[in-house]
Amino acid sequence: MHLLLVGISHKTAPVELRERLDFQVRGVDRALQSLAARGSTREAVVLSTCNRAEVYVACDDIAATRTDLVSFVSEFHAIDRPTVVPHVYDVAGLDAARVVPMWVIFSRRGLWRVGVESVEHAIEDLLAADLALSPKYGGTVPLVP
Repeated sequence: MHLLLVGISHKTAPVELRERLDFQVRGVDRALQSLAARGSTREAVVLSTCNRAEVYVACDDIAATRTDLVSFVSEFHAIDRPTVVPHVYDVAGLDAARVVPMWVIFSRRGLWRVGVESVEHAIEDLLAADLALSPKYGGTVPLVP
């Protein structure tokens, strides 16, 4: 299994395109359900802000999944694929893990507001929870229900 990030950002796409690719407008829940129905990913996270729209997935085939994710983004937002393709970036493996914003990890556990003094403890708790729930130890932490 591989981690893959596919997205657009303020560095790769003009604001007009980023506004059209806003997952918040069409619904992140709907996007996740639509993505799960495609079957190209095992797990997924959709991140949508004013500066970026990114999809983080666990997959078996990076190249095929990248192609499918670009098609998904285009189809979900009803934008021609050739309009989206030049602005898309992707990062795979450990490099993708390095760019996952810490607040995405916090949001998995419902820790949206974490005080500075508690960040270290929150990270320790997250790591302990993920270790206890990891498939290696008999549990799972699905990102898509």
